[in-house]
Amino acid sequence: MLNKQGQQQHDYLQAVIRRRQLYLKAILEHLDNCLEIFNKQPHCKNLIIDALKDDDKFYQTLSELEISRALNKKYPIIPQPLINGKHADAIIFAQNNRRAIFEITSPDIIDKLKYIGFAADVKNKARQIIIDKISYQITKFVEGNNDLIFLVIDKSRAYDISPEDIQYALWGSPSLVLLENKDTGKAESTKWIRQKDALGLTVKDANRLSAVIFYGRSFQTAENPIKLEGQIIYNPYASPKVDDEIVKEIESALFKDNYNISPTL
Repeated sequence: MLNKQGQQQHDYLQAVIRRRQLYLKAILEHLDNCLEIFNKQPHCKNLIIDALKDDDKFYQTLSELEISRALNKKYPIIPQPLINGKHADAIIFAQNNRRAIFEITSPDIIDKLKYIGFAADVKNKARQIIIDKISYQITKFVEGNNDLIFLVIDKSRAYDISPEDIQYALWGSPSLVLLENKDTGKAESTKWIRQKDALGLTVKDANRLSAVIFYGRSFQTAENPIKLEGQIIYNPYASPKVDDEIVKEIESALFKDNYNISPTL
């Protein structure tokens, strides 16, 4: 017979195993639900299933599927549209038929660190992810159109990225400044300011990025297993500016009524 401590450890392990089993079942059901939007496109659906079977493509494909499905509940959606010779992940038609392009990424920070060395080698990983997406994809989308563009970052494997990292990249890094008394030459107070290193001021076409959507998925209950949770972080240098109502609608579609829009700083 197990003693009290042994019984507690046994019960804990059983609970962990049970939760993992429920999570795996929930993910499979989640994938089935996401694939429904491709029921009328069997060839496309088969390509997606093949991608899900590939370990290197699984998380990226899952992110694209679940975001597309969530948006499709509220908007007409075009998955994998070709824009200026480059595929985006999705296009929706929002208020007043306003077209919005979605580019989705599921970065694997841990895998990249195997080649970099260690985490301290990269100061703001979110900044580099956004720059790469702008340079290699978003810059191709902006030619000849005035569409809104949203970059979606799945944080599931990006453990070292925070909403603050994204905010610093879009708004500028915070810096503490000492305010000096001109008469005495002594510091009297401090003030937080933002440096002029925001992407919209320093990177070509970064002003065309409307906002970044930072999200993850969580396991809730057996009845309502997978829930997307996240927030939308505006780009203050975006042109054209994104309308607040469109952002609230998109956030509602993705995260239901869990509004968490970053404030103006």
